[in-house]
Amino acid sequence: MKATPHLALARKYRPQRFEDVVGQDAVSTTLRNAVASGQVAHAYLFFGPRGIGKTTSARLLAKALNCAKGPTPDPCGECPSCHEVAAGNGIDVLELDAASHTQVDKIREMIIETVSLAPTRDRRKVFIIDEVHMLSNASFNALLKTLEEPPAHVVFILATTELAKIPATIVSRCQRFRFRAVAPEDAVAALERIAKAEKVKAEPEALALIAKASGGALRDALSLLDQAMAFADGKVTAATVAGLLGALPEDILLAAAKAILAKDAPALARELKRIEEDGFDPSQLLKDLRERLQALYRRSLGVGADPGAGWSELCGHPPETYSFLVKRLNATLEDLRGSDTPQLAFELGVYGLLESAYDLRGWVQRLEALERRLAGGPGMAPAPAAAPRVPAPTPAPMPTRSTPPPAPLRAPATP
Repeated sequence: MKATPHLALARKYRPQRFEDVVGQDAVSTTLRNAVASGQVAHAYLFFGPRGIGKTTSARLLAKALNCAKGPTPDPCGECPSCHEVAAGNGIDVLELDAASHTQVDKIREMIIETVSLAPTRDRRKVFIIDEVHMLSNASFNALLKTLEEPPAHVVFILATTELAKIPATIVSRCQRFRFRAVAPEDAVAALERIAKAEKVKAEPEALALIAKASGGALRDALSLLDQAMAFADGKVTAATVAGLLGALPEDILLAAAKAILAKDAPALARELKRIEEDGFDPSQLLKDLRERLQALYRRSLGVGADPGAGWSELCGHPPETYSFLVKRLNATLEDLRGSDTPQLAFELGVYGLLESAYDLRGWVQRLEALERRLAGGPGMAPAPAAAPRVPAPTPAPMPTRSTPPPAPLRAPATP
């Protein structure tokens, strides 16, 4: 018996209704209302990170416009148009990957020369251009002329992860929709629903790890869940996911953080040896430590959540210590990327953290005391008592040379 080919979870559970799109409620509501009220624009620009529903929402808008029971914000999903769009081969819905068709000749052939033709069967002719920022300048210029005066039956939907690379003349002619990274709690809820539909047991901690590793991209999260399900044989555990992700064990991270904050070089060396022996990526230690220390920094400011068991005991340091360490970790990661001796850069960076983990509060207090002294404040040390002033002795008068009195005049002699 021929086995049924496996269908990736990201394709199997691609949303077929606006309300099924995870984490993009504002966008979905606006598009639904536009279809319901008949106020559909001639050009849309969807932008945001990868794997969060831009192309899916573009297809849903195409289905809503061309559904046999529409236009409707709730396409039936059963008519030929809905089936074709869901499969990516709609007769009047053209999907173009701009990364593969950057030249102006392709744009002219596939869009410019066909845009004036009436739809073959459906109400609207929809052009979905993915990764539109990859088009050449000549292609953008050709597209601009069409966007300025599009036919009434045409709708353009441009999708990109690089909004800054789109010419302002193109952006200004589109309705813009920002797609945001999916929140971790929304991603976990979606993963739980899909795992249940697949009849797979999954630990909440495992799904939280997947959601965190995906960075808000639900498509990446589904790919990780797919991989974990294939590896776990019926039950997805946190240990399984951590192994797939190459994540460091929590006990190693905690021990390394304690050693750094305690300036304990031998203890830190032991943890680095464990990392090397177990075959973990050294840069992963830097990334994970940065994340944990950032959480401790927020906690020290009173704006973060409880860092969890084991980490709470490291909360007693001043905020300056955590922020200094996070900055040093960032700098070390940058050094690793451009170094021809990554192991040397790694060791210098990690052991350099011990030098950074001094008591910054003490230095701050010393500087504050010095500032008070310079300003004459209460922290100023008393000045030494001045020596009593003794009047200088009056110099004795200098002896003066007396002038003898003039001799008396003598009378002239008588002849």
